[in-house]
Amino acid sequence: MARRTTLRLVAGLAVGVALLGGCAEKQEASDTLPSAGAAEPSEAELPPLGPAEFPVPDGAREKTPEGALSFARYYMSLGKEIGAGSVPAQSLRDLSVSCPLCQQIAASYEADQQSGYTYRGFTYTFKEYGPPLVTGNEAELGFVYSQSEYVVVDASGREVLERSGDASGDLQSGMLLQWRADLNSWLVSSLTVG
Repeated sequence: MARRTTLRLVAGLAVGVALLGGCAEKQEASDTLPSAGAAEPSEAELPPLGPAEFPVPDGAREKTPEGALSFARYYMSLGKEIGAGSVPAQSLRDLSVSCPLCQQIAASYEADQQSGYTYRGFTYTFKEYGPPLVTGNEAELGFVYSQSEYVVVDASGREVLERSGDASGDLQSGMLLQWRADLNSWLVSSLTVG
């Protein structure tokens, strides 16, 4: 990674020197500015995606390794928001495509939400092995996921022991993402936890 960054920096400096070398001749400055319509759409112009209470961040909507990693982190954090009862479980389905584990997790959260259950004391960690590998419209990444002990409570605040769980420990995990140009976003196409 450091070598790739160094090579990009050296290449960028070489191009910059070549371009600046052509500027030795004195030229008049332009009297006009480019029109506002000529600019590329900014991230601020992206239509909202994800639940209104917890939208997909703009940085996670870039077709780059960094964007793919940001989306993966967002998707895994979505579970905590759903468990707390702040967003609908359907969000997991909306941000995945042909992902059986994603569907299974969404169905479990939906059953809990319909029963009035929420999760308390839930924390997690997500540590990527390295930057995602982006090839065309696909990205793949490996990460270690772990979650803390959690308590499920019903609508009255009473603990539901059979739905509560112990800490998971470190789980070797992976995710495949698919770029959707129509959404200007990644979607999860495969998820493996543990």
